Amino acid sequence: MGLRFQKRIRILPGVRVNVGLRGVSTSLGVRGASLTLGKRGVYGNVGAPGTGLSYRSRIDEPTARRPSSRPAGAAAGDAQIRLVLRDNGAVDVLDENDAPLPPRLVRAVREQHGDAIDVWREQQCEAINAELTAITDLHLLCPSPAQMPACPAARFTAVAPREPDAKGPGFFGRLFPPIRRRIKAENEAARADWEREKQQWCRRKAEFEREEQERQRLFRQAQLGHPAAMSDVFQHRIQALDWPRETLIDYRIENGGRVMFVDVDLPEIENLPRKQAAVPSRGLRLSIRTVSDTRHRRHYARHIHGVLFRIIGESFASFPRMQRVVASGFSQRVRGATGAVADEYLISVSVDRVDWNRIDFSALERVDPVEALTRFGLRRRMTKTGIFTPIEPFAAPPQA
Repeated sequence: MGLRFQKRIRILPGVRVNVGLRGVSTSLGVRGASLTLGKRGVYGNVGAPGTGLSYRSRIDEPTARRPSSRPAGAAAGDAQIRLVLRDNGAVDVLDENDAPLPPRLVRAVREQHGDAIDVWREQQCEAINAELTAITDLHLLCPSPAQMPACPAARFTAVAPREPDAKGPGFFGRLFPPIRRRIKAENEAARADWEREKQQWCRRKAEFEREEQERQRLFRQAQLGHPAAMSDVFQHRIQALDWPRETLIDYRIENGGRVMFVDVDLPEIENLPRKQAAVPSRGLRLSIRTVSDTRHRRHYARHIHGVLFRIIGESFASFPRMQRVVASGFSQRVRGATGAVADEYLISVSVDRVDWNRIDFSALERVDPVEALTRFGLRRRMTKTGIFTPIEPFAAPPQA
């Protein structure tokens, strides 16, 4: 049964977009990905449906022009042309009205912009595979317990409003009192606006400084082992993580800050990505395949072990006084006897700091999270192909 604790936090998935020498790549996958070819160059476009987020990056070389070998009359460079990647790996070549381009013009586009199209295909391939890698390699981001916790001071970066310069009366203002009065009124209004903005800025700055002082105070108390402060610090740390899937965590700190019990509502296997991509040497498409059921289950097993591995690591790295972490993961399963959906625990592990320190955190790429958790007190019933059956987790503390 889940929800054994009073404190619940939610880790939201991050949107990771890397802009490098080769343009834009994203872990959001291929939906919303397109390439625009036009008079002003070649641009890669990536959008996240439903989020309003999009990125646009030029991926051709503005100063270098390739020799044109297009057929006479082909207007491939005179209009906006979009290449859109489908879920099955096919690429649609569309004109500015989103109508399919004739085969003759498709050939012209490939001849003129072949290099840029190849770069874009590689970017989309990397984006698809990066989504799967983020699921299976979550443990690689786990911090070392030897890393001393730090709480760097935050700075208030909002710029104070600039005091306005008073306008002089000018030649006509000295001659005509109405003009002089108007300029005076404008100066007074500008100064009143500035004083109001300055007061608002001062209030925001004072509030920021109060919150920063409280944050620093909580951090110091957490390092001394105050459970309430530890709970707040842990919540902020976990919610700041770059996480591949939305995950719910319930936790409770006991024994003067030396023991933490964590329950994790694991993502469902159906919600994990199953696509892998490759770039064929020829053709205007990607090779996208669905991984087998067995491989998918193994990816899921690696993911949920990686989730617990990462959370355990964050717990020990947050608090030097923490001596033991008990982490359990549950999932929603349909019970065959009743057809009802119920929480069922799939894995539970009890880890002491001394044993945790034996992991080589300088070489996590050599660590298999599925095997790593077997070093500790582990309750898990899993077949070699990644099929889980329910277990009884390590006991949680009684509710207060």
